[in-house]
Amino acid sequence: MFASLLSRREVFFSNMFYLRGCTMFRLLVAALLFSASSFPSSAAYAAAGASKEKLIPDVVKLDGEEYTRYEIMYTFLKSSISNYIPGHKGILDDAQIPPLRAKEDTDDALQTPEGYRVQYPWLYEFMYREEGMPRYAAINKWDVSKPVRVTMGFPNGLKPYKLLRLPMKRETQTASDELGQSSDLLVSSTLTELSVQQQNADKKSAQIVEDVARAFLPALAGATGLSLLYEGEIDKPENVPRIHIVLTTEDDSNPFKRAGRLTMISGGGFNSPRHRAHLFRGQVESLLKTAIYFTPYAKKQVDGYYLPNAANKIGLAFCFIWQGHPPEMLKALTRECLVRSMGLPDATALQSRGYLDLWGDAPELPRRSKEPIIDTVKVGETDVPTEMSDYDRLFLRLLYRPEVKPGMGAVEVYRVLMQE
Repeated sequence: MFASLLSRREVFFSNMFYLRGCTMFRLLVAALLFSASSFPSSAAYAAAGASKEKLIPDVVKLDGEEYTRYEIMYTFLKSSISNYIPGHKGILDDAQIPPLRAKEDTDDALQTPEGYRVQYPWLYEFMYREEGMPRYAAINKWDVSKPVRVTMGFPNGLKPYKLLRLPMKRETQTASDELGQSSDLLVSSTLTELSVQQQNADKKSAQIVEDVARAFLPALAGATGLSLLYEGEIDKPENVPRIHIVLTTEDDSNPFKRAGRLTMISGGGFNSPRHRAHLFRGQVESLLKTAIYFTPYAKKQVDGYYLPNAANKIGLAFCFIWQGHPPEMLKALTRECLVRSMGLPDATALQSRGYLDLWGDAPELPRRSKEPIIDTVKVGETDVPTEMSDYDRLFLRLLYRPEVKPGMGAVEVYRVLMQE
């Protein structure tokens, strides 16, 4: 056997020496050398993996407090994805669908799709959803390719862009001399809001909110990459992406949130034979079934919501702030409004003390043994934030990472942000 092995060895080497002088041998060696240099070793793969930075580090230090990447991930999902269904009452909910009556069947234009399309085009898309519905319990964010405008008040002051008058129905006419029996009387229908009365508007409060919004937008733009512009008034009918901060003049038992407020229903002296008035917050707002509300369970946070389109890109946002708050509270609610309007409607679970925390409801909640260090000012018994925390900025940056796409659910976002 030993002799046989020697003979095989001699044959092998003789063949090798023969190939050395051949072109084929040289090509084979060249190919082997190329393949060895082209594909990294397992050690090279390990080095490359170690050098790749994680989207969320293992330990994150924010405002003097340390968090694990899982704490950050969990609270980011809680803050950015809401599963709240506004006004859900099951079979008792009479506002599941928007008005669908034909113009020939009513003299109230706001009982018809055409009335909203002509008079309030900024509402029509979000009520009738001709382009489709957004995904429920998903990421919503503004389109970074378009500027987002911020302004005060309702679009066009809740006035119709065009007025659609419908002929008065015979059954609504009266026998009075004023109306007679004419069949050519026209009826107008418009939106109104009792909690916003211009004659009671506080110009000082409005100026505080405007100044804070203007000063705050650059910080938001830096954290999100959005183009954020403040405009004094937006009276264009085009449904451009925008955020509306509405100062309310109504003093309520809860000056923060509308939840639980007794709302009027249009009727009696609120209407006249020639005019139909519909409350925005008391009636029409309930038709916006895809609105994403800000901390709907909280009592002392900013009141507001945003409306995503079919692609889960935010198209419109509203914040409602009572003008009677002290100046520092007005400022904090304005900043919270803008931060949440970016697409972070819910509170975090880690009490960051920033605008994404339940800072207004803080005394009612248990706190961490070690709390973050951020600048606050005392308003009554509340520690009011005066600027964004590191926690707020991190969540805004995570939300606007290109890997986090509108319409993603919690599992998809987790896989993207927790990838190694």
